[in-house]
Amino acid sequence: MPVASSSLVALSYAEETNWGVTPSGPLKELRWTGESLALTTTSEVSAEVRADRQVPDVVRTGVEIQGDVNIELSFGAFDDLLEGALLSSWSAPLALSGTNISADASDNSINSASGGLSGIAPGQWIKLSGFSNAANNGYFQASSVTANKVVLAGGTLANEAAGATVGIGGSYLRNGVEAKSYTLEKAFTDIGEYVAFTGMRVASLNLTAETGAMITGAFSFQGKIATARGTSVGTGPVTAAPGHAVFNTVDNIQGLRIGGQAVAFDVSSHNFTIDNTLRAQKAQGSLGNVGIGIGTLNVTGAVSAYFTSRTLYEKHLNWETSSFSFRVVDAAGNGYIFTFPALKFTDGNPLAGGKDQDIIAEMSWTAFRSATLGYTVQIDRFAA
Repeated sequence: MPVASSSLVALSYAEETNWGVTPSGPLKELRWTGESLALTTTSEVSAEVRADRQVPDVVRTGVEIQGDVNIELSFGAFDDLLEGALLSSWSAPLALSGTNISADASDNSINSASGGLSGIAPGQWIKLSGFSNAANNGYFQASSVTANKVVLAGGTLANEAAGATVGIGGSYLRNGVEAKSYTLEKAFTDIGEYVAFTGMRVASLNLTAETGAMITGAFSFQGKIATARGTSVGTGPVTAAPGHAVFNTVDNIQGLRIGGQAVAFDVSSHNFTIDNTLRAQKAQGSLGNVGIGIGTLNVTGAVSAYFTSRTLYEKHLNWETSSFSFRVVDAAGNGYIFTFPALKFTDGNPLAGGKDQDIIAEMSWTAFRSATLGYTVQIDRFAA
């Protein structure tokens, strides 16, 4: 009999309407680099004493359904799972366009006398295009918003009268309380065997950006139960995943900002983890979990930077409320902006470990709810 090969394993998923119930229809292909999805059994050896010294039985006392899916970040491939990580849904994409939008350098705003700026949310990043002055095109963050005026941060506008056809795009995802779940399927395509994991909620998401490497990460899951099958739980062909290029830290990282200001020092790496503090809920007479409880949102991260000034270090010393954001954009113009609007640097010291070494400030941070914006993490999405 043929032995299953890891190179011929396919992962796919479907978002569930009801927790633990696989919806009918085709599954979606999931891009991945490694996985540890598994059902693990807890058991107890019987304490009954026998005169022949033998154990009379080993009793199953429960199962745990959990594991990771490791990824390389690319545009569009994980948007559904990002919703699961933030327990929320993407906003409707902006599709604003018109010849009546002007730019005002005096208050760094865009303006529309006809109310053509409706739909932009405070704190949202937007992408402007079509202005005659190149300084007015690109990515900006909305500070204050009305239908007629949006004051922007993240860049400096130049005066420009209305007349050019200006486009405004963007869509955002913010942390919420929507209890999303998925069916994940592991297909051993060479031997025709399948394992379906139902009721899988995103326990955590981590992303890491190391210098000279692809941006990598992992979605961690907890779920209801796993079943082995001879056929797929999906109906019809699997929907192919978007095939955009993987983001890397040489060509695709842009716009690192700390404390609302462009980073003026060289960052060697950064990472973050979004942890939903899930808990398995069990009951007598049920194998697996009867529910997955959702807990406090914990968001942590770290920035490693070459030590060239005290600027970043003082944010830790002074217990200063700061922020962190960065943008990734592929060669086609598709991208995301990850924003943590309120955080504090909880650790980090520039240490000289020995001779002939660059001094690196390893700065850890913990994010919390922005009192102004009302959220802890935001992901903005821009399709080319």
